[in-house]
Amino acid sequence: MKVGGLALVLEGQATVQHTVSDVPAATLKAKDFICGQSSIHEAPSLRLVAASATTRVATWGQAVLEEALGDGPETLDRLRRASDRLHALAGTVLGAIGERLDERLRTTVTGPLEVRVLEPHKVIATEGLPVPGIVIVGVGTIELDSGNGDSDKLSPGDFLFPTEVLAGDAAPATAQAGPKGAVILFGSRALAQELLVTCPPLLEIFGGM
Repeated sequence: MKVGGLALVLEGQATVQHTVSDVPAATLKAKDFICGQSSIHEAPSLRLVAASATTRVATWGQAVLEEALGDGPETLDRLRRASDRLHALAGTVLGAIGERLDERLRTTVTGPLEVRVLEPHKVIATEGLPVPGIVIVGVGTIELDSGNGDSDKLSPGDFLFPTEVLAGDAAPATAQAGPKGAVILFGSRALAQELLVTCPPLLEIFGGM
């Protein structure tokens, strides 16, 4: 079931998946909810899949939700912010994390990371300066500009400068959020090094990129 406006699990459990992936990103239990849009207002791209025979879910379409909360837009903003982590987790499984790590290892890597919402064109790393830490794109895009005319773009599931994080090198380009902004999972340089030591498959992923 694709998540449009808002979905509330009434009974049982449901897994959160990106609409283009069969890899579960998170599990919701009774009384948990998810908003179909993240804070950067990307088009809904999540679905719920029943994880038990007794699963029941209540849903509200986007138009109904906006009408019901028309006099309190800050409430809708809070619902979206509360759902940002689920959107980010769903995005991360589209990359190497979803392809090469099982659920336990994915949780080991993403669990300690914090969610950050980047406004459009917000700079997250500057060319020539140390990479701030581990960054995984969850929603939206990150644009890379090396200053010599070369440019590139990171999408959900991509790591930001994994080779430089591994080696402790400076950023090879300036990285900023795309025109719609981005939702990322972030960890400090110290946390990145800790994860690379405690999760050998992550080290292999970084070394192969």
